Amino acid sequence: ITNSGTAFVFGLPGRPAVLTTIDTDQTLIFPSAHVNWNVSDEHKLRLSFTTGAARPDYTVVRPNLTFNDANQTVSGGNPFARPERARGVDLYWEWYGRNGGFASFGVFYKDVSSALFSDARIFGDTRFDSLPQFERSDYRFNTTVNGGNGYIAGAEAALQLQVDDFGGDHGFIGGFGIIANATYNKSRVTTPDGRRITFPGTSRWVYNVGPYFEKYGVSARVVYQKRTEWLSELGGPDTGGDLFWDTDGELDASIRYAVTPHIEVYAEGGNLLNGPGRRYVGNKVRTLEFEKFGRRFQAGVRVTY
Repeated sequence: ITNSGTAFVFGLPGRPAVLTTIDTDQTLIFPSAHVNWNVSDEHKLRLSFTTGAARPDYTVVRPNLTFNDANQTVSGGNPFARPERARGVDLYWEWYGRNGGFASFGVFYKDVSSALFSDARIFGDTRFDSLPQFERSDYRFNTTVNGGNGYIAGAEAALQLQVDDFGGDHGFIGGFGIIANATYNKSRVTTPDGRRITFPGTSRWVYNVGPYFEKYGVSARVVYQKRTEWLSELGGPDTGGDLFWDTDGELDASIRYAVTPHIEVYAEGGNLLNGPGRRYVGNKVRTLEFEKFGRRFQAGVRVTY
């Protein structure tokens, strides 16, 4: 990977914006191995050893800086941020029914290094100091940096079964089925300041479950999705702690009917429970953000050709 970033440095009193260019290059290699075993016509085992990387966004690696002398802060990108590296192993069992239907269960473990975090630290670059009035190297610098190592481990399961999958045509009852999946995560990672926390953006539990009907040109389903609380971003003494999104559950429903092979009428409802999205700081009694987006409904005709 070769990256050349050019951006302006703003906010230096009495000086025009400075055009800055920083070049970086890096070579990444991703060895992986996959073993698939057909235990029988219905059962399969899959074992994978994988490596990968999540590179910083382009908005992160651009070398732009903005100074605020009144607040003694600097904000901008970090062109020297390294990719977040991962090595993992996954083991999955899958079942494919002779008459339809599917089930799977798997466990996974990923070892992560150089995890990326939004962080605030002392700027430390003396090139922009204007002594004795502005010692900008001591300003607070808000950017994205690499933290320490960590891991993500867990298990997940999925199921899709319909009454007709058990053999034969069971008439109207045979159109009913269920779709369900669930994921359990456990994670730990070291922050840039040395704390051990859960990985940002990961919930302990995420699951979806819902009955459905598929037959006679009708497709109807109701799906409930739930995600437990998750870390949104790091905080500090000035914010009162880390920022979290609280547990969230949503209910969606839809029904479609194929009038002909090319014409379909449908109706859909989203966010039927109209639950709030709530963000808090440190603990759940300190609400930072509370939002409701309302229920959504849509109906119409689809024509395909």
